[in-house]
Amino acid sequence: MHTIDYTHDTNVSKSSHSPTCELDIHVIWHPDSSVGEPLYNHLVDHYHSDAFAGFTGSPIEVFACTGKKPHLWHDEHNDTPAPRTVLIPIIDSALVRASSEDSSENPWRSLALKLSDAALSHTLDKTLITIPIMAGAQPSYGPLETLTAGIQGINLPEPLHQRLAKQSTSPTTNTTRGTGSLIREINQSILQRSFLNSHKLTVFISHARADLSTTDTPESGRTEVVATIKKYINDATHISTFFDTHTIQVGSEWQQEIKNAAASCALLMVRTNSYSLRPWTQTEVKIAKENQRPIVCLSALVEGEKRGSFIMDHVPTVAYPAHSNDDEKKRDAVNNAINMLVDEALKFRLWKQQSARIFADVPTLASAPDPIALSQVIADQQMPSKNPQVQIVYPDPPLTSVETAALTRIFALGHPHSGALVLNTPRTHSIPKTNAEHANIRIAFSASVPEELSAYGITDTHIERTVAEVAQLALIKGARLTYAGTIGENASCLTTSILDAIDRYQSLERYVRTTSSGMHCPGDARHALTLTIPRCALTSEQYKAALRVQNNYPETVDVKVLDISGTCTELDEAQQWRDSVESRQQAFTAIRARLPAFCDARAIIGGKLRRRDSQHPHGYQGILPGIIDEALATVRARKPLYLAGGFGGAAALLAWRMGYINPPAAHAFEQLLSGNEELAKAVNEINQGITQVSNGLSEEDNRRMCSTRHPSDFARYVAKGLSEICRTREIDS
Repeated sequence: MHTIDYTHDTNVSKSSHSPTCELDIHVIWHPDSSVGEPLYNHLVDHYHSDAFAGFTGSPIEVFACTGKKPHLWHDEHNDTPAPRTVLIPIIDSALVRASSEDSSENPWRSLALKLSDAALSHTLDKTLITIPIMAGAQPSYGPLETLTAGIQGINLPEPLHQRLAKQSTSPTTNTTRGTGSLIREINQSILQRSFLNSHKLTVFISHARADLSTTDTPESGRTEVVATIKKYINDATHISTFFDTHTIQVGSEWQQEIKNAAASCALLMVRTNSYSLRPWTQTEVKIAKENQRPIVCLSALVEGEKRGSFIMDHVPTVAYPAHSNDDEKKRDAVNNAINMLVDEALKFRLWKQQSARIFADVPTLASAPDPIALSQVIADQQMPSKNPQVQIVYPDPPLTSVETAALTRIFALGHPHSGALVLNTPRTHSIPKTNAEHANIRIAFSASVPEELSAYGITDTHIERTVAEVAQLALIKGARLTYAGTIGENASCLTTSILDAIDRYQSLERYVRTTSSGMHCPGDARHALTLTIPRCALTSEQYKAALRVQNNYPETVDVKVLDISGTCTELDEAQQWRDSVESRQQAFTAIRARLPAFCDARAIIGGKLRRRDSQHPHGYQGILPGIIDEALATVRARKPLYLAGGFGGAAALLAWRMGYINPPAAHAFEQLLSGNEELAKAVNEINQGITQVSNGLSEEDNRRMCSTRHPSDFARYVAKGLSEICRTREIDS
């Protein structure tokens, strides 16, 4: 028997904040807005992109506050928020018009009052900040006027306003240009206003003195890039700069001024032919790395470098078109580099906050280690000479096996009396240290995108990411996945989310297999997923889609077709469904009753509550909602359930009936149950049965799991519960 430590995976405590998420962003727009939804989608895509990847879970969550009854940002429905909240109201004519109607029944008037009050009453503690986006309307009366008179907003440029509005009706419209600068302004405001002891963001423009000529040309081996950067920052941003010839005052100790700035600013490397071999530029980059400052390189090489420098590498890089005569392309390159640097600055700050909580006893680096940063963090720790192991955690993705081997060799030569150097990321740190925590556990998904997501402040991307987070963490712990769903039938395909998680696990598995760090994966990715397609859903389109999955994932996915008798058939031997709609509904119910035989526990996420018909073409098929059917079969088989009640749908209905949440749809749930006796009977049976089978979580943990709207938090509650079940089984055996 071994001791299981979930501390770094779940960090589940009595804290009033999310275990993993550091920042909740709530985008507020009226449903009649022409720019609200496309702008929200840009923010979701950006904050869930690689720019902010690599953490334990997602450090930033983006919620939607819109619809007929907008979901408010505060803890009205028992959700556990992140330590910091950012409100982004999109103030356009639609919001101004709606909030001006003075009526007790007007939700937008009420929301505007609460928004104004929240924005102006949290100026000192910095746990909540408001960043208004002024989208062509200036309120003259009421709460929005009070808000905009008290807090400086961001003006939405008219060209971007028009492109966003066009995207509302024409999704193919390109709105990338301009949104990057807008997000940079948001990030800068968060950096400067959301953290204690924060100050105005300053960019150190690290350059070679030889590049300051105003007559630079590519033919001379130099470019005008430094002048272009200075002009762009001065004209198009609110960023302060440190530029030695302008910032350092006469009579100052200029060397110390430069060193202090490199140790405290975000550093932009202007890498020209003259840059890499200059001792002072090397010193600036070295000091920035030693102090874990964000660094971005703008590569403006014309002829290349004779040697380069290892000090300058291992940083994000943007190419500058030095040979081009297109000034717009040059400006775009500078813009991209500045945007990336501000992203890096926010990412570093969030990493510092999260790692202080989750990896409190482990040295961390805010970026992938190189010899300079690694040597400094080891020196800072003052480790005992005979320390059995030196562990350092940095953001995903892991270094390559070649990089890891080189760094561990350098460490061994410099610390011959210390133990092995272990370089971990949040993902590799989650790997069980002995045998697999969830070995032989099969976790099933009952998941679909529910109706009325806006009432919960979420979109279908939250459902997709919740499925992916649970799948990824389960695989890392050694579990196997099973999903009885269709492929590509709806716009949001949850099968794809699971397959993406398998791809990520395979990359992690390859890394662990090729390193000599002593880590091991709890199992390989072979047979990671059993995709069980109900035969009554096997249309010709589904057959083709399933065949593509089977061919694309020959080692990792087993595709089976389950018939009404509970018999599994290989895909190429299964017959397509051609019976009536009525018999299909009965078949769905019968097949779902057989599903517990293929799993040991089940995660319930979302779930449709409207029957499929002409008005609801993506509704549920069967006598009961599919997820209710599957949950009922699971409790009858005395197997544990994990309810993602914060994401709406059937899971929220069950969590509400258990008394764990008070959802915005509570009244609709009451009406639904009162009008459907068979559904009410099934929900009551699930309610009684779920308490008779432990899912490994305490009452408080279950309440938090059921109420969270943070995908990574839900995944970690599932992981904690499964680990406890496995531990209990070990003790019993």
